[in-house]
Amino acid sequence: MLIHSFLSATYFLYLLSVDSDEDTESEDDEEDFYTAAEYIKQQERILILNAASGPNIKEKIYSCHLCDFRSAYASALKKHIMALHTKEKPHPCSQCDYKAISSNHLKRHVMFQHTKERPYPCPHCEYRAVQADHIKRHIMSQHSKEKPHQCPQCEYRAVQADHIKRHVLVHHKHEKPLQCPQCEFRAVQSSTIKVHITAVHKKEKPFKCPDCEYRAVQKGHIQTHIMVHHSKEKPFKCPQCEYRAVQSGHIKAHLSAFHLKEKPHQCPKCEFRTGYVNSLKQHIARHRSGLAP
Repeated sequence: MLIHSFLSATYFLYLLSVDSDEDTESEDDEEDFYTAAEYIKQQERILILNAASGPNIKEKIYSCHLCDFRSAYASALKKHIMALHTKEKPHPCSQCDYKAISSNHLKRHVMFQHTKERPYPCPHCEYRAVQADHIKRHIMSQHSKEKPHQCPQCEYRAVQADHIKRHVLVHHKHEKPLQCPQCEFRAVQSSTIKVHITAVHKKEKPFKCPDCEYRAVQKGHIQTHIMVHHSKEKPFKCPQCEYRAVQSGHIKAHLSAFHLKEKPHQCPKCEFRTGYVNSLKQHIARHRSGLAP
């Protein structure tokens, strides 16, 4: 598969050397910097879009003279060459070792990591962001509840088009185009591969809780740990009952399963359906152990 071949090559070159502060696990994460690792994610999104959307893509007239990469935009080709071939990062940060391909990415890095500046405020709450498009995404997901993008094969809707592409790959095409360069593990997102390598192969937990000895593979796990075990904070509340949660995803799952009585997660081996991902994982584990009906 073209997606798998292209991205597997890039993983061998870059994925194992990604800095932890450039992780982009969350949908609302503002660390959207154009490092080599971020460029891999951008190419992942482009390739997934091409695979899922068919021929309605702008003609790719710009081609790399060093590999088979093609793009509809000259700027994308330039960034491709700098990230994957010349490995140029001509814009160094004056406060740390970070280097960027463009001055805009360096500016965002400084705001996010050093000055903690969030120049774009949400008009509805206290949330602030580094980039204007993050505010738009935040408003749609948290306030207007607008989900303009719908799956062409089911009722699933999303705030971002990229989420539809991933949804199609996972739930309809049942594809996991990305493979770990060290084992048979496969995933839809490059961030999942990165976490897998850190946890399974490197056996690393680079993030530590400031209040106890707990360590985690992902920064988001530390934030969740602090809210659950230290601050006891549950910032997300169900709009239909008193249920509160640490993560917005838990509210979505609660609404779907408890109030809407939906069961969107189906076992690929039998007719079992559930409203919760963890329940499906437990069910599949029973299949593997021979305990499931």
